[in-house]
Amino acid sequence: MEIPDKVKSTLKRLKEAHGNHYLRLAAVGNHYYVSEYTVHYDKLSKKNRVTVKYLGRIITSGEFIPASKKSRLNADVTSTLSEPVKTAAERLRNQHNKIYIMPINKKAYVYAIRPNAQPKYIGVIEEDGTYVGENIETKEVEEKDFAEAKFKKYDERILTVLSMNSRASIPFIAKKVGLSSSSTAYRIKKLEDKYDIKYSLDLRIGAGLGYLEFAIFVKFKDKMPPLEEIKNQLTKDSRVQLVATLNGAYDLFIYYVTETAYTRMTGALEVVNKIYETTQNALAKYSAEWLVTPFSRSYGLAPLRDTFFDLLKNKVWSKSKDFPKPIPGQITKREYVVLKELYSNSKADFTSIDEKYGFDKGASYYTYSKLKEKKIINFATINIQKPPIKYIAIIYLTQTNIAEFLTSREVLLASIIENMDYPINKYLLVGDVLTPQGITFVLPVIRDQELSDIESFLSRIKGTVPQTSIIKQLLIGNFAYIRQDNKYTRMYDTLVSEYKHPIEKLENYEQ
Repeated sequence: MEIPDKVKSTLKRLKEAHGNHYLRLAAVGNHYYVSEYTVHYDKLSKKNRVTVKYLGRIITSGEFIPASKKSRLNADVTSTLSEPVKTAAERLRNQHNKIYIMPINKKAYVYAIRPNAQPKYIGVIEEDGTYVGENIETKEVEEKDFAEAKFKKYDERILTVLSMNSRASIPFIAKKVGLSSSSTAYRIKKLEDKYDIKYSLDLRIGAGLGYLEFAIFVKFKDKMPPLEEIKNQLTKDSRVQLVATLNGAYDLFIYYVTETAYTRMTGALEVVNKIYETTQNALAKYSAEWLVTPFSRSYGLAPLRDTFFDLLKNKVWSKSKDFPKPIPGQITKREYVVLKELYSNSKADFTSIDEKYGFDKGASYYTYSKLKEKKIINFATINIQKPPIKYIAIIYLTQTNIAEFLTSREVLLASIIENMDYPINKYLLVGDVLTPQGITFVLPVIRDQELSDIESFLSRIKGTVPQTSIIKQLLIGNFAYIRQDNKYTRMYDTLVSEYKHPIEKLENYEQ
């Protein structure tokens, strides 16, 4: 949620005026609703409870409009609602202090104020005063829920710092998030347990290591092979990084990488033939349509298996009379070792790596620094292996009119790097494809409504046709879930350079 500076300034003054109590800001349109959360002891239940008090709203100019003392409805709401609607709204307000009312076209739309999420639409009051919608939840919020709401912003901030530099020290992270070192260490351990966090690397396997990435979509004509057979056949190929079954236009999605001496365009045919020989022949007895297209990844981490490093061995330089030095596209044995060790655990101790492989003291750290300079390593990062998602969707946005598409490109790029109020980014992968020409989006779905919202948004991108598939099961590999700082993306750079978006200060995540 992007909050205007004037609204932030007003919210800061409100917090100071309320003794820095926990204030929750909920954005609806151009209005920002402020509620105060306080803890009190309930003698009857002998538990701490949380009370939510609606304070008022802040408009984009920064002006704070307090809640009316005579009515729990905002002043402008009172003046625009008819008497039957006003009476019903007031009745709901008197019964439940965790809702707010928004008038639209003579009706009053009812939203529930929730401590851990954005306000949720729950019903509408019709013109005659009839309320139509869900039952309003009256259960009190426990103290532990209040604590989680309070620390949610810290957890998301910690995940961002770890996503951008998983090797950062506890004191460094603590300073970034505004907690003590002990509290930060506690929150990190809790996050590690909750999300099963693995420490890894974000590798530039294309420009950095010279591999091409491909998206393969398969539609079986008669019957689909047994899943175990698909898994057994494709697991053998170390170039296959991920395999998932789909519902929708295709039955299978394969993420594939291969080394090639050709450019993306001139060598496409040779690479496609190679892919057909390996993957299609593995399942040759099943009639199917195979769509194989180069995947130009512009957002997200490549979902690599450990077998990728079997491929990478072929790039290790071996000194000889003909090759006294590495040629472009080759890496040294020490670079290979450091990449493999840190991909398995990016927090690994460099001294231990030196000792394990008999390197000179400091050699591993020096190699790591050089790999970053050469842009082979983007950054040491994390992988949230138990993300809070329902399922994964793939949306293919086929371009039918490039000229029309370019008129919507700016808003599309901005939507991709939209910051979400979640522990992971909005998209897992985004990349251009050539056959058919368009863009493929891989997105984690936490709430069903979010997929509907994204599909609705993409359907309005001019010159394109969207099509959605849902991943039913991951057979091989897994996606990489992180919460990166989206200012370090190609989308952000394009918005600044081509569309003249304001330049925001880049945060330094290096120690």
